[in-house]
Amino acid sequence: MKIEDGCNNRCTYCRVCIARGPAVSLAAEEILARVRSLETAGKAEVVLTGVNLSQYRDGLTDFPGLLAYLIRNTASIRFRISSYEPEKINEAFLSVFAEDRIQPHVHLAMQSGSDTVLRRMARPYTAERISEAVLALRRVRHDPFLAADIIAGFPGETDAEFEETFTLLAELDLAWIHAFPFSARPGTKAFDMKPKIPERIAGERVARLASLAERGKENYVERWKGREVSVILEHDTDSAEEDAEDSVADIKADHRGTSANYLKLSVAHLPPGTPAGTVLSATIQGPSSKAGIDAESDFVAF
Repeated sequence: MKIEDGCNNRCTYCRVCIARGPAVSLAAEEILARVRSLETAGKAEVVLTGVNLSQYRDGLTDFPGLLAYLIRNTASIRFRISSYEPEKINEAFLSVFAEDRIQPHVHLAMQSGSDTVLRRMARPYTAERISEAVLALRRVRHDPFLAADIIAGFPGETDAEFEETFTLLAELDLAWIHAFPFSARPGTKAFDMKPKIPERIAGERVARLASLAERGKENYVERWKGREVSVILEHDTDSAEEDAEDSVADIKADHRGTSANYLKLSVAHLPPGTPAGTVLSATIQGPSSKAGIDAESDFVAF
C-alpha cells in the first residue's frame, strides 16, 4: 500500500525530488480504512511503501506514530516496512518496531559506508550512525532481516573510500545487500561531479559487494536453520496428498511462503487445499538449494 510520495531530500545523485516534488502523505484515517478492508478480506499482511517513508506526515502523526495508530485500531493484520532511512531509526521507531505485528525486516537506504562519500551524496548521516541503527534494530528484535542499498562508483570514490564501505558492510553482516553502479542523472549535482569512476571499476566493486551479499545471506540462512518461524503461504496447496515420509527432494515447489523475517520458503506437509494467505508456523530444515527444490526459496520448512 503506497502511503507516501515525493521527497524533501536533495541527494546529489537523485532526480526524485525533481520528478515527484516534495513529500506528500495519505491521511492516516484513509490508510486505516484501507488496512481494515484488507483485514476484513482475510489478508494477513500489508507492505507499506513510499518514496521516503521516514518523511510521512499527517498533521502531528509521523511514520512511527502511524504504525502505532494502525496497530491500535486493527486486530491481526501484520505490517511490513518496505525501506527506511538510517538516521530515522530513533527511539520512536524502535518502540513500534518492537511490536509483534511489525515484521522483523528493514531495508536501509544506506548508499555508502564512507563518510566522505556520504557527504558528497548529501546524505544526512555517517557510517557510525548506520552502525548504531543496525545495532539498535537488533537490540529490539531477535536477528531481524536487515538489508541495504549501496551505490558503487560514485564520482570521486577512491579505492580507500570503497574499502570503508566494504569493511563496514562486512562488520554489519547484513542479510542482503542490493548493490548497483552509479548512474549519472541529468539535472542532478552528481551529473557533473568529477572524477568519474570508470565503468569497469564500478562493475568490479559491485561484483565484490554482490559476493559479500551472498555470504551475508548464507550466514543469515544458517543461523535460522532448525528454528520455528511464522510463515504466510503465497500459493494454494494442490489437492494431491503428500506422504509424511516424503524426502526433502519431494516437496512441492509451489508450496511457497514468506516468513516474518523475509525468508522465502518451500513448505512441506501442508493439508490439501490450504489457501494462500494462511498464517502458519514452520520449522526450518535446511537450504532449499541443496535439495534441488526451488531457486526462489531459501529454506525447506516443515
